[in-house]
Formats: sequence, C-alpha cells, structure tokens
Amino acid sequence: MSEDVKSVNQDDKKQTDSGSDNTTAVTQDDKKSNMIPQARFDEVNSKYRTLQEKFDNMNETIKQNEQQKEIKAGNLEKVIEQLNLEKKELTGQLEKTSNNYTALESSVRNEYLAKIPEDKREKYEKYPVEAVKDIAEAFTSNTQGNSVKVDNSNPTRKPTGDMGGYNSWEEFAVKDPKGAEKAIADSTSQFIK
Repeated sequence: MSEDVKSVNQDDKKQTDSGSDNTTAVTQDDKKSNMIPQARFDEVNSKYRTLQEKFDNMNETIKQNEQQKEIKAGNLEKVIEQLNLEKKELTGQLEKTSNNYTALESSVRNEYLAKIPEDKREKYEKYPVEAVKDIAEAFTSNTQGNSVKVDNSNPTRKPTGDMGGYNSWEEFAVKDPKGAEKAIADSTSQFIK
C-alpha cells in the first residue's frame, strides 16, 4: 500500500514538474532504470573491441589480396598509385599528430618552467620536458622544504610579578617605559593618595 502511494506521489510530482518547466522531469528511478551494470558494459565493450580488431584484420587481408591480384595482373602502376595515396594520408595524419604533440609538449614545458625562478628559466628552456619537470620539482621541493616557519603574531609580553617579567625595574623602564610607569603607578597607588 505504501509503495502505491509513493508511486502515485512520484507520478504527481512528474506531472507538476513537467507542467511548470515545460521540460521532462527525470527522477532517480528513471535514471536507475537506464543504467547498465558495469559487468555487462565491460562484456559488451570487450566483444566490440574484439570484433573491431577482427574487422580491421580482415580489411587489411582483403587489401593485401587485392594488391597481390593487381601485381599478378601486371597493374603495378595502380598498386603504386594506391600506396602513394595511403602514404599521403598517413603523412597528413602524422603531421597533425606531430603538431599536436609539439603544442602539448610546449605547453607542458611552459607550465614547468613557470615553477622555476625567473633568473634560471632561460638556462633550462632547451632541456627536454622530463628534465625540466625534474628540475621544477626540485626547485619547488627546495623552496617548500627549506621554508622557515615564522610566528607573525603580535608579540606580547605578559607581565609577571612587579617588574612585568623583566629582571629589574631599570630594565623594565628602559625596554617598556609606559608599562613601567603604569606598573609603578598601580603598585604605589595604595601608599600615595
């Protein structure tokens, strides 16, 4: 009975949400029903990858067989033309990949160079990225490890006894004249009226 009430309440909630926003409301129950178990996903994904590999291998085999037939038929020019087209395609892909790699390497190098002090950056600009990374980590670990912890709070001297924590009234008067005056006034107020 309580489950029926909950489902009715959820249906009412869906209707009010969709009516007010003009969008479809998605509840947690809907999300859970659309979810795929991880084990099933992994199973299907591995089958897909296996089939994709088989498909790629079959295509390669078919291509090689066609090239062999063309060579046997004496159409070397056609095979050479196809190979040149493939070479151009691969060269274009290689150039794009090379440009992407160079841009990525440059941004990573600049990121690590930013961690190195400015006066030393020029020296390390031409180094490989891995070396710059190690150097940057060494600089950051040295600056973090050797930092001296300083208490920047306002130093206050808590007076102890009659002399405000000093060894003598003279030291007290020299180092803290206002405090010494106040301490003397407070201690002699009982005697002088």
